[in-house]
Amino acid sequence: MAAPDQQPQHTPQRRLRLKKRLAQVAAGFAVATAGAPALSQGIRSGHSTSGQVLSEVLMPSAEASVFKKFNQRTLKEKLANVPAFAIVNRGGNFYLNIKETGGQQGMFFTSFEDANDMLFEMLQSPGLNGDARILIIPLDKAFDMIKHPRATGMVNDMGQPETIEFRFHEAVHPREKMELYRVQDKQGAAVPVFYAGGLTIVKEGVKVKPVFFDVKELLDAWFKAAKTDPNMPRVPDIQVYNLPELLLLMESDPTKHTDFGFVPAGSSVEAIKEVRGQHGTRARPMYRLFSY
Repeated sequence: MAAPDQQPQHTPQRRLRLKKRLAQVAAGFAVATAGAPALSQGIRSGHSTSGQVLSEVLMPSAEASVFKKFNQRTLKEKLANVPAFAIVNRGGNFYLNIKETGGQQGMFFTSFEDANDMLFEMLQSPGLNGDARILIIPLDKAFDMIKHPRATGMVNDMGQPETIEFRFHEAVHPREKMELYRVQDKQGAAVPVFYAGGLTIVKEGVKVKPVFFDVKELLDAWFKAAKTDPNMPRVPDIQVYNLPELLLLMESDPTKHTDFGFVPAGSSVEAIKEVRGQHGTRARPMYRLFSY
């Protein structure tokens, strides 16, 4: 496992594969937004430092849960503090792919970098007129939309009702970073999140077992904690989970997972701060990292 202070570089071959994969998906996204659900209510927009248009769906469920102890919050309330990303138009309508089997499909990203790369590829497509933008949406809302497909009101050639389905896009940047730091993933998680037994952080006076979206941030937290705890192993035993499967597991038996919490990637938190800062809204820290 590479130490986190070693900055590995993406090889040209990896970057080429990434570009080709994103270009293929982006071409499909440009096909249609007809019938796409809109989230035009409760959205505010801004620009990032690199010029992307960012929009944020306001998080009332996150605000409502701040009066609860962290280990008393439901999974939905915990996920409300974690951002997900989608590509939408100016009106808040999702860009969708037309599925070969009929119906339409939208995607959520758990990595801001992945969403940003997809946006760049889409803006190269003729006809979009620069209208596409990144939507920041609470993960609890994204997960709910994934679990509950929506009827379009239309039928396919077989007379079957068509639906709009959502899924998580396969994580590209998180997996590349995982590979670059030589973290093993025997199951090949499409949307990896990372946990190391023995690592805890303090959230509102409660010890929390953190599940990270960024493997480097897990490594940083581990090595910082190990400096003050001689009983911790020098290198963490990192377990990789596939996010959709982990969420379903936690949802099926919530009493077993009250002491777990999710740590969004720092880049995702910064994206939210940029949007909120442009509206004069002080960004409440989404998660207090490294508070031992």
